[in-house]
Amino acid sequence: MTKREKDRLLYLEKQLSIVKSSFCAAQIHLEQKVEAHGMSSPEAGEASALCGLLTLRLSEIEEELTALKWRQQPHISLRICRRAFFSSRETWA
Repeated sequence: MTKREKDRLLYLEKQLSIVKSSFCAAQIHLEQKVEAHGMSSPEAGEASALCGLLTLRLSEIEEELTALKWRQQPHISLRICRRAFFSSRETWA
């Protein structure tokens, strides 16, 4: 793994932590808005949209992290894939 990839990995792990914390706060905010204004209120809609955006960002970060980690240990990942493939073929017969 190159230094650039390691730096990117560290950056993404920090971002993941920040976005997870923000998502938890957004969920609490959404619950409060629903309790105060009802599920179909504009306030609840805005809070829900924020949760949706944070969920999307979490998915993007996790996807990139997975790709970087996959490249970090391709020989291990390849063995796991082979094992999973061949064991699943046995169940087809």
